[in-house]
Amino acid sequence: MSAAADQDSLKVLLAFYEENARQARYHGMQRQAVAATVLLAAVLGLLVVAVDGAPAGFAGVLLCAAGVYGFLACLHHHERGRLHVERLHAVREALWREFPGGVGDLYGAANEKHRKRFPVFSEKTARIHYSWQLIPVVSFLVGALLCLRWLL
Repeated sequence: MSAAADQDSLKVLLAFYEENARQARYHGMQRQAVAATVLLAAVLGLLVVAVDGAPAGFAGVLLCAAGVYGFLACLHHHERGRLHVERLHAVREALWREFPGGVGDLYGAANEKHRKRFPVFSEKTARIHYSWQLIPVVSFLVGALLCLRWLL
C-alpha cells in the first residue's frame, strides 16, 4: 500500500473515530438530561402535593408516566451510546493493526494499572448507567405509592 493510501486510510479511520466519540458523548449527556428532568418532575410533583394539597392521584399518575418515559429513554440512550463505544473499539483495533507501534500494548498496560489501582470503580465492575436507570424507577415507585394513597 502506498504512503498516500495509508494517510487516506488513517484520515478516514480518525474521522470515523471522532464522529462516534461525539455520538457516544451526546447519548451520555441525553441520558443524564432525561434522568435529571424526571427527578425534577418528581420533586415538583411531590412539592405540589405537600404544599398545595393537590390530589395525590394526579401527581402519582404524573410521576408514574415520567418514570416509565425516563426509564425507556435512559435505556435507549444507553443502548445507542454503547453502539458508538463498540464502534470506537473496532476503529481503535483497526488503527492498531494498520499502524502498529506498540500503542495497543501501552493502552492495555494503562488499563491494567487502572484496574489494580481502582478495582471497585474500574470499567469492569462499576456501571454508572444503573444510577441513571434508578432515578426513573424511583420516580415510578413514588408515583405508584401516591396513587395507592389516593385510592385507599
